[in-house]
Amino acid sequence: MSTLDVSNNNIGNKGAQMLVLALNSNESLKSLSMAGNNLGDTFAKTMASVLRQKEETARGLRHLNLSNNRIGIRGGDALADFLETNETITSLNLSWNSLRGKGAVSVINAVINQQKLDLCATTLRYLELSWNGIDDSLAESIGELIKTARVLELLDLSHNRLGPSSSSSMADNIVLNENSRLKTQFRMEKVTIVRY
Repeated sequence: MSTLDVSNNNIGNKGAQMLVLALNSNESLKSLSMAGNNLGDTFAKTMASVLRQKEETARGLRHLNLSNNRIGIRGGDALADFLETNETITSLNLSWNSLRGKGAVSVINAVINQQKLDLCATTLRYLELSWNGIDDSLAESIGELIKTARVLELLDLSHNRLGPSSSSSMADNIVLNENSRLKTQFRMEKVTIVRY
């Protein structure tokens, strides 16, 4: 089996943790979706820990969907620790969570650091952060991510609270980044512009 989708169920933290722990002994699973299970920060910490261990053994999992799971600051911090040295996950969906300020900054900074490293070609290429309440306080971090992205092809920031500062930072840094893949696939439709 290469794909497992248990989205929008009621598997609970215990069920989710059992599934995640099974990843350590499975090299064939390439795609895992656990979206919509309201698993929270504790689960995100467990997932990050297992993914760090998995990198040292099996390197199968490539696509991970943790959207709509109430992952907040602590979960964002835990996932960020994993993302900095990630060489396995190429697609990560963290949309519809509660990353907001510090949690989102942790994730974005981890991806910035990862993109700067000379890791193998299987580094993160698709990052979805829509519907996370991200606002202009992250303008500088978002701009830096866009400027340093070497492998990242898609950054989905739709349905957040980005305003003029973020738009300006993104525009300035798109021009500075010579990575044409990000330029052509950068998504910002339906961004909420906050008027001051």
